[in-house]
Amino acid sequence: MKRILDRYVLGRFLAALATALVAFLAIFIVLDLFEKLDDFIDQGVPLAAVGAYYAFRVPEILLLMLPIGMMLACIFSLGSHARNNEFLATLAAGISMRRTLLPVLVVGLLVSGAALLVGETVAPRAAEKVNAIQDEWIKPGRQRSMRVRTNLSYLGDGGRLFRIGRLDVEKGRMEEVVAQRLEGNALVERIDAREAVWENGVWVFRDGYFRRFAGDGLSEAVAFQERAEPEIVETPADLAKIPKNQRQMSYRELSAYVAKAKASGGEVRKEEVDLHMKIAFPFTSFLVVLLGSPLAALLRRGGNALGFSLALVICFVYYLAIRVGQSLGYNAVLAPLHAAWIANAVFLALGALLFRRLARR
Repeated sequence: MKRILDRYVLGRFLAALATALVAFLAIFIVLDLFEKLDDFIDQGVPLAAVGAYYAFRVPEILLLMLPIGMMLACIFSLGSHARNNEFLATLAAGISMRRTLLPVLVVGLLVSGAALLVGETVAPRAAEKVNAIQDEWIKPGRQRSMRVRTNLSYLGDGGRLFRIGRLDVEKGRMEEVVAQRLEGNALVERIDAREAVWENGVWVFRDGYFRRFAGDGLSEAVAFQERAEPEIVETPADLAKIPKNQRQMSYRELSAYVAKAKASGGEVRKEEVDLHMKIAFPFTSFLVVLLGSPLAALLRRGGNALGFSLALVICFVYYLAIRVGQSLGYNAVLAPLHAAWIANAVFLALGALLFRRLARR
């Protein structure tokens, strides 16, 4: 009997979840299409490219809308069971409310794990495809500008920070170059050169000065006509890359960026908060189910309009709590780890309290 009940509850829940996600996806695409329609027409973007653009945006949209969809599925499907007194029937059959809602909680946990996996694998690659389509069709000027870039700053490996007046990627040449190497917050080396040329896989700096620093002062200053720097591993193509939006980075990519920024003495508190959010946010799907399922089971009055309003309010409060935690982390009020997880901790406690109350019924 329990297996039949599990299939029945899960069937209604998954149907409501699929409906909510498809509706959100369709609304987002339609609104975004109307906003970008003039750009598509002006640039002569083929229909296939438009379709690919929105197809590759699906992972980003679904990850963003998934918590709201999970909450709506809880409120609609489980609320319908409650209003039809179906939970009373299960109680009369000797099946507790917690056991009845267990499959929904398991699905919430599995969905959170899937969201974490997709956010680390599929979503970053899809975002790269979206950017490639934008470069080729929607903003072709940006792709051409990457061949020659001016007034460029770049954070490299080994604590190196580059400031480049002009970079020609095809010729492998930098002009008016300043390359600094830092250890923590201390400057240890600096190269100022008129130009640098990429020759046989090595940057060769010309007409400049090399300075080494030790302690609080300058320990060495040498003028040079030509100086090779094999320890600089960045290629011309690397230096020309437009940095990714941190929200589109995977955990590994953002972690590497944080490590590079720390090595160069940069302030990375904001990035550390965002790094922990990469793990914390996917668990939103489980937590809204933990909170929404007992709440829906306890509410036996009101229709779909009330349920929809309640779901939106809960999700709004949750997103607000996340933003407050991020702000506290950005401003050094909370440690990055605590700032990323505080909203989850609060909602976990609320969900546990609701389940405890539900168990008494």
